[in-house]
Amino acid sequence: MLALHYSQHRPIFKRGSSLNQLLPGALTPLFGLPIGSYHAHHCLMHHREDNHHPKDISSTEPYQRNNVGHFLLYWLRFVVAIWFELPRYAWRAGSKRRAASLSLSLLGYWVSICLSWRFNQPATLWVLIIPFFVTSLALMFGNWCQHMFIDQDRPDSVWASTYNCIGCSDNQKSFNDGYHIVHHVTPGLHWSELPTQFKGMLPDHRMHKALLFDGIGFFEDLTVSPLLQPVDPAAYA
Repeated sequence: MLALHYSQHRPIFKRGSSLNQLLPGALTPLFGLPIGSYHAHHCLMHHREDNHHPKDISSTEPYQRNNVGHFLLYWLRFVVAIWFELPRYAWRAGSKRRAASLSLSLLGYWVSICLSWRFNQPATLWVLIIPFFVTSLALMFGNWCQHMFIDQDRPDSVWASTYNCIGCSDNQKSFNDGYHIVHHVTPGLHWSELPTQFKGMLPDHRMHKALLFDGIGFFEDLTVSPLLQPVDPAAYA
């Protein structure tokens, strides 16, 4: 999923190559995602709106983010409403062609599941249906964690709606996904360049009072982590 993530921000092959459709087109249905939906949801909507409610339909702002029940509601909204909320967002954003394309893709996804179910129920369950629920849960949990700490005085600031995790093993396995502020500021940057970009942006981090954790990943249990306090970016100048 993280490989798909960065391939949508920065194409693997030359721009215009049909090979760039391999991941979002041929493989995403096997990971529980309709064709074209990930790019529209993440790149065109989430990064454009930067978790700001109500335009970002995956925004964490309206929820109490240390409440398991609120997370389940957050996930349930994605499971139930994404089928019409995403095309509606594209329509309102002025892209009627993309809205129509998304609607057809989402409809085609469910038609394919229904036809497959009539042909082979066990295969459809394990190849299409279960991956959808597993992947949607993982994606929503990831976004929930990455946008858990929000400055109530600056909720629309990219510097205050997420945070960076450095010095953690997660980054070695997740395409440096811990540099999340840097990623939102420069979404097209290659993942291998994020640490260097982070160092160059330290003055900006200090100026915007950005949140930074050292030695803690997004998904680690903070109750057993040796470092529990946020770190002042000035310490890395």
